[in-house]
Formats: sequence, structure tokens, C-alpha cells
Amino acid sequence: MFPANVYHWPNWMKNMAWRVELTEDAERDFVALDGSLRKLARKKLAKLEENPFLGEELHNRPGSDLRGYYKLYFNGTRYRIVYRIENDILVVLIIGIGQRAHGEVYRMVAGRATEE
Repeated sequence: MFPANVYHWPNWMKNMAWRVELTEDAERDFVALDGSLRKLARKKLAKLEENPFLGEELHNRPGSDLRGYYKLYFNGTRYRIVYRIENDILVVLIIGIGQRAHGEVYRMVAGRATEE
């Protein structure tokens, strides 16, 4: 799609209401976070309702093809929310939430994506 830093919303999209939904796996990821991390993640999820293109678009990575998915940082750059945008139904679908360390969250999401 468009990188968040260069995307300009068309006027007709500015008043659209996006909905953030978590897959069952992503819900488990969210619940597994400690309270302070859940609070930070919740703030980022709320921002996605306002602008689903806030995150950075992912690409083909060694061992996982995540084209069409986005990442959004929280807790500095330690944690990621990985999601995709369902433009036709105005949904931001959260696929995974986890630590960036050693690409952990990306491997997890790639595995989930193949299960869909």
C-alpha cells in the first residue's frame, strides 16, 4: 500500500470509521502482556482506528513473506503489533503482538498467516 509517512488521505476517507479487530491468537498475545505493556498497546490500537496506515509496511523477509502486512512499534521499539488492512470492510485486523527480539513476532505471524 502506502508508507505511513507519505500517505495522504483522500478527503472521502477522512470521515470513515475504521474498526480494529484482533484474531483469537492476537487476543491471547494481548492478554499475555503485563499491565503496563497492555496499556501502551491499547493506545496504539486506538490510534489505528484513526489512521490504519500509521504503521510501516512489511516486505518479504527471509523465511517469511509478510507483504501486505504492517508493523507498529510500542514500548520504544521492543514490541510490535503486526496487522493487515481490510479496505473493503474498513477493518484493521491484528494478527500478532509480541517482542521484536530476534524476529520472534514476525516468525509467529508468518506461521499464523499460513494457517488462514
